[in-house]
Amino acid sequence: MPFEQKDAHVRVVLDTNIVMSGFLWRNFPRQLLNLARANAITIYTSGSLLDELADVLSRNKFAAKLQEQQLTPVFLMRHYAMLAKVITPAIIGRGTQ
Repeated sequence: MPFEQKDAHVRVVLDTNIVMSGFLWRNFPRQLLNLARANAITIYTSGSLLDELADVLSRNKFAAKLQEQQLTPVFLMRHYAMLAKVITPAIIGRGTQ
């Protein structure tokens, strides 16, 4: 029996490095964020990944790039929290439906 996919909507979990790259540079990771904005894909994240993203955004090595683009870590965290669906470990085992 051939595989039949009921829902072709793509669901992804992005690594913190991919999210940072999408925020700060115009590249393939930026396209992933744009696809999520257009509801073409759904990004899922967790509290742990959000904590890691907040930590990385606050690092000095990104300060100049953020300032150049007139972005703040708080703005990007809020933006990503609205863009991605936060799931808990209990939900992961049951699926996201």
